[in-house]
Amino acid sequence: MENTEYIEFNNGIYPCPLCIAVGKDWNNPDFDEDCNREFEKTTQAYTFDTTSKEIGKCVLIRFRSKKDMTGDIMAHEALHATVFILDYICSGVSANNSEPAAYLLQWVYSCCEKVKLGKAEE
Repeated sequence: MENTEYIEFNNGIYPCPLCIAVGKDWNNPDFDEDCNREFEKTTQAYTFDTTSKEIGKCVLIRFRSKKDMTGDIMAHEALHATVFILDYICSGVSANNSEPAAYLLQWVYSCCEKVKLGKAEE
């Protein structure tokens, strides 16, 4: 059976949902084709600025497995997701304007942690 499951998070501030999927065999035709690519041998995760037929514009983080959801990897992907979400609202990060990005990054990381620990609602 094909793994098509993902968990969608909305924070109520930014209009771009965050989706998280786990599994190297994940394939969901509702998302852009690039999101369904196979993992390279040394890759633990990918983050995509994408669209879904079901939810529209979103950011998708795919992890190869829960084992690959280490703090380092989740932080790395959380930064990519943060930049994509901020770009979507035409905002950015600078030394003088980093607080919104810091809070958003914290939220994205927290979402990853919930998925890793099985505490996220589907």
